[in-house]
Amino acid sequence: MKIKKILVLILAIITSIVYVLLLNDYLGKEKPTFSTEKKEEKPSESITVDKILNFISDYELNNLDFANIQFNEVEKLTNQDKIIMSYLALEDEIDFSKGVSYTKLETYLRTVFGKRITLENENLIYKENKILSYDDETDTYTLINNKDLELYLSKYNYISEFKTIDSEYILTVNKFFERDNKVYISFGDLQNDMNVLFEIPEEEENKTTYIKNYVNSKYEEILEDLSIYTYTFAKEDGSLILKSYKKEK
Repeated sequence: MKIKKILVLILAIITSIVYVLLLNDYLGKEKPTFSTEKKEEKPSESITVDKILNFISDYELNNLDFANIQFNEVEKLTNQDKIIMSYLALEDEIDFSKGVSYTKLETYLRTVFGKRITLENENLIYKENKILSYDDETDTYTLINNKDLELYLSKYNYISEFKTIDSEYILTVNKFFERDNKVYISFGDLQNDMNVLFEIPEEEENKTTYIKNYVNSKYEEILEDLSIYTYTFAKEDGSLILKSYKKEK
């Protein structure tokens, strides 16, 4: 009986020794490694074409066409460009006839174009007429005359392409301007009453819907005739800003 217990004990010792040897051999070949470096998290892409379109709508960026403003760099915007863009965007919500602080215009500009943009206060002149008068004693702009500012904006923007390149968000669209039931592909064509793309029937009540349906149904047919507009956006401190806008064709 004692011999049996001794054999069992010896077998247990041998088994333990073999297990330890095998474990050491395994760990020697494939030791687990633990990194102390924080893994870089890939930022989630949260900018969608809808957000871009909302930005264009919220900050009245279709006014760029009316004001004939195009730029590759924000620094290339003229002071008159900045003032007219601010005025056109804010006139529906602020009564300029009572005088408006320059800070309202400056806040709009920095929200849209980024914090590096600067504003030099001066009168707003459009077609040789003074639209806004600036008072340097009170730092306010006051409406003098806006009869020449008859806005014709794009009734429909067809999304041609939306892409992200090097943290920039690039939206390409075709635009359609309408006056007197005639549809043009640029504001310049509308001003000069030339290059009419198509006409809307007189009895048509919803012109925007008609333009949208017409363009979507005949897009391939009219594609070669269309103008191309490109917006380039980026993020600054987590918020969208407009970096450039130009008419490509």
